[in-house]
Parts: sequence; C-alpha cells; structure tokens
Amino acid sequence: MTIYSLYIFDRHCACVYYHDWHRTKRPRPAGKDALLPGVSRVMSYQAPVTDGVPQSTFTSPRNTLVSSSGIVVAVNADEEVVKPPSSNLSISQAQGTALPFDEEAKLVYGVIFSLRNMIKKLSKRDEQFTAYRTSNYKLHLYETPSLYKFVLLTDVRADMTASLPSPVRFALRQIYAGPFLEFVVRNPLIPMDSRTQGIDNEYFRASVDRLIRGLSFFQ
Repeated sequence: MTIYSLYIFDRHCACVYYHDWHRTKRPRPAGKDALLPGVSRVMSYQAPVTDGVPQSTFTSPRNTLVSSSGIVVAVNADEEVVKPPSSNLSISQAQGTALPFDEEAKLVYGVIFSLRNMIKKLSKRDEQFTAYRTSNYKLHLYETPSLYKFVLLTDVRADMTASLPSPVRFALRQIYAGPFLEFVVRNPLIPMDSRTQGIDNEYFRASVDRLIRGLSFFQ
C-alpha cells in the first residue's frame, strides 16, 4: 500500500498541518496571506528559497518534490505526469501547473464537508463518514472529540492488505493519541484553536513521519 499525504483540519475548517510521502507532484506554495503560518514550511508563502527550491529544516529521505509513484490531488487528469528525479525536468517546471496549496486544502475539506452532510441527510441511522474510494486513491477520515479532522490519502488497496479491519483509521487514531496529544495539545507554545497559527513543529513532524514509516503497510 502507498501512503500519499496527511492533512489536519481544525474546527474552523482551516488546514493546520500537512505532510506528504509518495506524491507525484506537490502543489505550489500558498499565496500570500492564504495559509496559516506553521502548517508546512514547504507549502508556506514565507518559505525561504535557494536556487528556486523551497527549503525546509525538516529532512527526510522522501521529503522531495517528485517521486516515482503516487497521485495528484485536485489537478486536471490531462496534465503531464511529473517524471522521476532522474529526468532533467526542473522542480519549478514540475510545479508550474499545480494548484496553490491553499486551494487544494479547501477542495479536500470541501469534499469531506459535502459527503458528511449527504450521509447525515440520506441515512436513517446515526452513521459516520470514515472513508471514500475512487479508481485512483482512497481518502480516510478520523475526527476527534474536539472536531479536529485527520485526513489521510492512500492508494485504493488500503485496508485490503492488512489483518486489522481498518488499519488506516487505526493509524490516524495513533497519530492523534500519540504525537498530537504529546507535542501539540500538551505544548504550551502551540496556540490551539486560535485561527491564526498552525500546529507544525519539528518534534511533531518527525514523530508523525516515524509513525507512518513504521506501519506494516507503508510502502
């Protein structure tokens, strides 16, 4: 199974954290004042630039802008697929036609919001929206009691190659019960529910990355 990207939204519908692993093409950095600070250094408008490449202080073997597999979220299907890093295609060219990150995050949340409302209206029971699948990817949702929404995009084989009934949803709950509570909720330097600041910090990002890579179904 391939894990593509993780979004965390707060109760005000704002994206407060982003992390990716196997994306074919990252979105462009968000426009000025279009994204809360502290969401992702690479996706932020204020990210420092060296030779045309946004730099992040977080280092990871897969913290790159292109890879050999994955999907593109909210990008037209007829757009050219980004070549692997061995090609001569520059990163600026690879990002040229991608959506800004703030627009992509709004589209992801819009899908969740619409499907949750549809389920509530059509269902005769108290059902919850936890996932949906297309021919190219699967979206998994875990919502906390404080209305934070953890959204993970994977390939369509998710939940088919593991023994647990819903291993991806269990992994999202692990992120919430582990790194999120430890490095975000209990961190006095992170303003929770402030509408002005994201939750990204080095300890939380490294812990999430380590947890995801340690999953038995991580590819």
